[in-house]
Amino acid sequence: ASNVTNLKTYSREEQITLQIHSHRGHYSGYDVSNLVNSQNTGSYASPYNSDFGTNENDWIIFSYNKLCLPKRIVITSVNHQQSPKTIRVFIGNGNEWHLFNPQIMNVAKNTDEQSFTIAGV
Repeated sequence: ASNVTNLKTYSREEQITLQIHSHRGHYSGYDVSNLVNSQNTGSYASPYNSDFGTNENDWIIFSYNKLCLPKRIVITSVNHQQSPKTIRVFIGNGNEWHLFNPQIMNVAKNTDEQSFTIAGV
């Protein structure tokens, strides 16, 4: 016997506006705030690779003020040696973090918009 009386599924997907919570750093005027500006202008660049320690990664924490379950991440990169090669997406409350699947997403080295479907933790 089951106690389920109603089951709803939602397939609505909508773009959300993120804010920058914090980040590891940026190079020159390529500030991380360029990723979320409403004019969709500018770009972000992490510090030089030589500024990273062994096994150290760049990171950006975005915030959103409503409860949601992300299903997709879309990025646009550039064809440059400092372009991201992989990304990982975590969700959390600032104290506890959970890694989405797939755990590592490979980013193509081009200027096309790239979309990654992510699943729960």
